[in-house]
Amino acid sequence: MQNRKLRCFLTIILCFVLLSVTTYSSFAVTYPVYGTVSVSDSLNVRSAPGTWNSKVASLSNGATVIVLGTQNDTDGDMWYRVNYDLNDSGKVGYIFNKYLILSQQQPQAPSVSADFETYMTQQGFPESYKPYLRTLHSLYPNWNFVADKTGLSWDSAVSAEMVLGRSLVSISSKDSWKSVEEGAYNFATNTYVGLDGSSWVAASQQIVKYYMDPRNFLNVNGIFQFLDHSYNSSVQNKNSLNTMLKNTFMDSSKGFPESGYGTYADVLMKAAQTSGANPYVLASMIIVEQGSDGGGKSISGTQPGYAGYYNYFNIGAYATNSMSAVQRGLWYAKGGDTGNTTYSRPWNSRSKSIIGGATYYAQNFISKGQNTLYLKKFNVSNGSASVGTNQYMTNVQGAESEAYYLKRAYSSIMSSSLVFSIPVFNNMPATACAQPTSSGNNLNYLSALSVSGYSITPSFNKFKTQYELVVGSGVSSITVNATRLHNASTVSGAGVKSLNYGNNAIKINVTAASGAVRTYTLTVNRQQGSGSGNSSSFSSKDYTIGAKNVTGVPLSTSVATFKSKFSTSNCTVQVLNSASKEKTSGTIGTGDIVRFSSSNGVVGQYTVVIYGDTNGDGKVSIIDLARVQRHILGVAALSGAYYQAGDCSKDNKISIIDLARVQRHILGVSLIKQ
Repeated sequence: MQNRKLRCFLTIILCFVLLSVTTYSSFAVTYPVYGTVSVSDSLNVRSAPGTWNSKVASLSNGATVIVLGTQNDTDGDMWYRVNYDLNDSGKVGYIFNKYLILSQQQPQAPSVSADFETYMTQQGFPESYKPYLRTLHSLYPNWNFVADKTGLSWDSAVSAEMVLGRSLVSISSKDSWKSVEEGAYNFATNTYVGLDGSSWVAASQQIVKYYMDPRNFLNVNGIFQFLDHSYNSSVQNKNSLNTMLKNTFMDSSKGFPESGYGTYADVLMKAAQTSGANPYVLASMIIVEQGSDGGGKSISGTQPGYAGYYNYFNIGAYATNSMSAVQRGLWYAKGGDTGNTTYSRPWNSRSKSIIGGATYYAQNFISKGQNTLYLKKFNVSNGSASVGTNQYMTNVQGAESEAYYLKRAYSSIMSSSLVFSIPVFNNMPATACAQPTSSGNNLNYLSALSVSGYSITPSFNKFKTQYELVVGSGVSSITVNATRLHNASTVSGAGVKSLNYGNNAIKINVTAASGAVRTYTLTVNRQQGSGSGNSSSFSSKDYTIGAKNVTGVPLSTSVATFKSKFSTSNCTVQVLNSASKEKTSGTIGTGDIVRFSSSNGVVGQYTVVIYGDTNGDGKVSIIDLARVQRHILGVAALSGAYYQAGDCSKDNKISIIDLARVQRHILGVSLIKQ
């Protein structure tokens, strides 16, 4: 799609030091700020830092830009990343630092009335929204802005939209736009996983945040994401619709390729009257789905197996194991396997597809409160349980793309009283989320995380970021080992770490080539020894408490019975499973953890070992026999507590002798002694 990545063209007024024309001085700046071009002739704007990169624009002396940040080129020279067209915030490039002067004042600051300031506050718009709204109000004073208070926290809404498959980008997008979360990336083949055919992949969190943040679209183009989608005959008309359709395959000069209607505008107006949906919105949806040239295969009418069927809105069009997205959409248009006739199906004519599709959209989205382009993509106004569900599109850029075309329909009535409903979240970032611009990937994983001489819990998994370790009171330091998965990433935070008594949070940061950071946290609890004033104690006359393990636990012992076998003083006993989650019922098995805690922290932690129980279910079965056998054959090695459980003969190795002992136990010939 030919999208523009829109950003704001106003910013917060800041106090900062004026730079000289030819030199750069280091000072604290909160971006974005304004800058003025200072050259004798003209200045090239580059696609990336460095004069060797392609030119994207040329600016004259005195031109104003918005400075979004800084970045060094490969020679170490600093460049400004700027929005060089204040009317189109998608136009971003790089300017060498010495040719730009940062202004002390916001140029052409809009003047708005005290009434509008009061209105914004009464509506509940955060301060970070107001600079953009002031500019829009100064340009179009008849526009009305309504704060749609979602009641959702920003982070929880983003997390819901990050569920695999809910937000996609084109495979041709920058790598920084693509997710490498679990299920989104094939680490064996180093390829992105196609989620709607091979051309669409999961969007990264950074690009989802950018498109979800309403502040990025509070400008004359992006604001149309928030326009009401209901049909209003006093505002919406065929003439304006034809303006929108000009130079597309639905241009009135081309007529409608079906008898009974004169033009596409006639069909769309009929669809609006029938469904109650805004005809301009319907047109923008079709243009985005089928292309401005009408080249989408869903409306060719010639698809094998579906000749004579049409799906202008691509409803139900997603790839399955047996059908492509186009085939699935036309299957829906035909009525599916049961010949369903809802929404005027089968769509065996172009007009039925447009009018029936409009009815589908009105009933399933507009009537359910998803009455803007933004809410059609991001369902954030129907409660936390609905976020990410019932969304018309997966394309994370979809709402922005349609807004571009929607605005064209309103070009002749821009000064009329339009109403825009703008979502507001709780605990939003102080400034608008930036669009990722790096071509680098987001691979910020570790391939290994360990502590020399100790086993962390749970076992390392690159997708898990929280780990624990308990060490004795005499351990004043540990060595944390962290290995990056991808060569282009960097790791910080590993090495020798000093420990205080109690919990020590050690953070290992992995920075991807794109700049995205993933943090692994290892919480190390240094036990409170007697030398640190600890008066807690614990013991057991039934079990053996070793340096790291508890043994002597009978098979099929319940959690309650297990805990009752410990005597404690000034501490409590807690059982955790192998993933460090509290276990309050069931059977004790190998790999479970018993933890003793006082008011000062953990005073002791041990892993349970039950001989013969190599899979942690608290009993000895054919499964354990197979695991010992596979270890001996070198197929799948046992480790940690499970290795010790397999050493039934207790000779510090697993051999055919241990295999025989497990077998004899299962047969009831000779039970394994705990």
